[in-house]
Parts: sequence; structure tokens; C-alpha cells
Amino acid sequence: MENVRLMEKLLLSLTPKFEYVVAAIEESKNLKISIEELLGSLQIHKQHMQKKNIFIVLKHAFESKLTLSD
Repeated sequence: MENVRLMEKLLLSLTPKFEYVVAAIEESKNLKISIEELLGSLQIHKQHMQKKNIFIVLKHAFESKLTLSD
């Protein structure tokens, strides 16, 4: 039971960019996973966000170059 309480506190302390992951975990009522599994899921989500951000930056850079070339 103490593990569940710790995970609840951890989820509440996350920044808004993790809102979707927190909502998914809370909706599934799956707080019986280990802390290692929870941290792994959060790390994967963070990596996906970083990849998406890099793609957006590259897309904007490409669009800017096209605009300057016209």
C-alpha cells in the first residue's frame, strides 16, 4: 500500500507535459506496477516528446528555408 501512495505522490509532482501519461495510468487504475516500470514509462514518454520536438524544429527550419528561397 505504501508503494501505491508513493506512486500517487510521484504522479502528482510531474509537470503538465506528462499530463497524458498520468491520466492514462490513473484511468487504468494500474498503480500496482513497480516504481521501476512507472519510471520506465515516464522515460519513454519523455523520449517520444523530445523526438517530436526535434521533428517540429526541423520542419520549421525547412519551411523557413523554402520561404527565403522563394
